Amino acid sequence: GNLAAGATNKVCAVVTPPADTAAGDQDVIFSIYSPATGLGDQLKDKVVVDTVRNFSLLPNRFGQVVPDGTITYSHTLTNTGNVAEPLSANSITAVNAPANTATVNLYVDLNNDGVAQSNEQIIAGALPTGTPTSLAKGHSIVILTKLQAPSNATDGQQFITTTTFTQSGIVGGAAAPAAQSVVDTTTVNDGQVRVAKQQAAANCTTGAITGSYVDCYYFGSYFDYD
Repeated sequence: GNLAAGATNKVCAVVTPPADTAAGDQDVIFSIYSPATGLGDQLKDKVVVDTVRNFSLLPNRFGQVVPDGTITYSHTLTNTGNVAEPLSANSITAVNAPANTATVNLYVDLNNDGVAQSNEQIIAGALPTGTPTSLAKGHSIVILTKLQAPSNATDGQQFITTTTFTQSGIVGGAAAPAAQSVVDTTTVNDGQVRVAKQQAAANCTTGAITGSYVDCYYFGSYFDYD
């Protein structure tokens, strides 16, 4: 409508940052123009987006293993907050139940092949070389939890492995979020049949093998069959 000379009118503006807005200062500019004269004015306000710290660690998994066998579980750690978070080896832990039975080791899947490799293992409180020192908002890394059953494990015995990511410290004035955990349930199956595929280069005319056999994985995991 029209506004008389010298008159005023109040306008209420509700500013809602999008869910993925990064923490920090955001400028908001309000503009007004007269369609009659073309004259206008602007007002710049500042909105401070609070720091939100949060993570997700997914999913829970189930698997089978033979006595003295191994199985690797893949879990995705995602920064679902709005600020970059530092990463340290002390933040990632795994506990197995019953205690002092199966052996559990943790890895960072640097090449995303689903295979726990020696250069990816978290050793002596240190992340493997190549792991990012911080995790930007919306970014993820893959944590591999590898379990080895004892040689005297019995058929039907279960191992419950809890892998936990616990953040600490203050970032952007915000305290650390709640710890995130996943649970892997491994059952010993002494009658387990594991299908593993290997391949090697060969001469297509004679069929003679010309290279070394290597293991092949389907999405980084073997398939287990009873």
